[in-house]
Amino acid sequence: MKEVLIDVISRLKHGEYKNEEHVRLSLVCRVLEYLGWDIWNPREVFSEFAAMPQEDASRVDVALFMPPQLLHPAVFIEVKAVGKLVPVIQSAELQLRNYNRNNQADISVLTDGQIWRFYLSSASGEFSDKCFEKLDLCASDISLDDLESEFDTFLSKEAIQSGKAVEEARIYLKRTDAERIMYDMLPFAQRDSEEDPTLSLIECFIKRCTERGTECSRDKALRFIKDARHRPIPTSTYNPTAITQPTKVVSNAPQPIDPQFQKRPIEQPSTDQILTLQNQRGAQASGKKMPSGHFIVFAGSTAAEATSSFKNNGSAYRIHSKLINTGVLIPVDREGNRVYRLIRDYEFNSSSSAASVFMGTSASGPREWKKK
Repeated sequence: MKEVLIDVISRLKHGEYKNEEHVRLSLVCRVLEYLGWDIWNPREVFSEFAAMPQEDASRVDVALFMPPQLLHPAVFIEVKAVGKLVPVIQSAELQLRNYNRNNQADISVLTDGQIWRFYLSSASGEFSDKCFEKLDLCASDISLDDLESEFDTFLSKEAIQSGKAVEEARIYLKRTDAERIMYDMLPFAQRDSEEDPTLSLIECFIKRCTERGTECSRDKALRFIKDARHRPIPTSTYNPTAITQPTKVVSNAPQPIDPQFQKRPIEQPSTDQILTLQNQRGAQASGKKMPSGHFIVFAGSTAAEATSSFKNNGSAYRIHSKLINTGVLIPVDREGNRVYRLIRDYEFNSSSSAASVFMGTSASGPREWKKK
């Protein structure tokens, strides 16, 4: 499947998919065929499926049915034109929720070809809370092996028929807050150990987790990293713009712990390290400065809309725009103002870059970030 992904990514980057039909026929169905689905059988790969018979105008773009009976919808896929998913994510999720009321599919997918969002339809809570995985085919920090593994795990015909896709989706959704932090911190720890060869991966991982308020023993860290070699880490934890060097999923055995580092005290987090900023246009964010000099903004923070003058600020405005376009910042309406909610922790190169992105205008980090 790697050849298909290489070609699809190249066409995405060159803007060859011009509309929704291009994405559905030339991209989505092409991927489905390599995942084992019979795209030439309209009963198995059913386009324009009426999931709500009482509403003739409302149809699922692609519904996958499990053979041999072909009676039960296994997957619903709602397709948008490239770049058109993130701005309408809330209404698109509402569409999927409604489709699943009458005919519940095991897995539901939203995609514009580049961004793929996977939902476990049977999970409880708001539909947005059912999203267990997000992929960006054009992200610089995810390998073809990882993309192939994710598609095979959650969308292949074999995984859907065997129940593996639903089983893995449940595992992703049931992670505790501590586990999510550990998954979030692993790519950063990998980068830290690559930047400083004198530090072991385990030491970097424990330090990163501790900075985020999650205690992690050496045995627990070792088990977690070993397990990560066999289970894909959700790509939603990756940070495609703030990391200056490409980050890779850990694929090698953890490095042995050098005895000289075993006695090194781990820096403990303190509440006075938490900083906040806000402005009248809706920015409300919290984060902290890292020992590396970088700055992490915590998930749930909101960013203000960019001002006209901010668009002349090259690097910070480009980060602001890319976070929105890749779905890391999700648009929400708050008291009549459009703001953007950060769906996961994000690490910036500096506090000023973080302040500018979240205030929607050029800003000084040391001046804007205040102690909580």
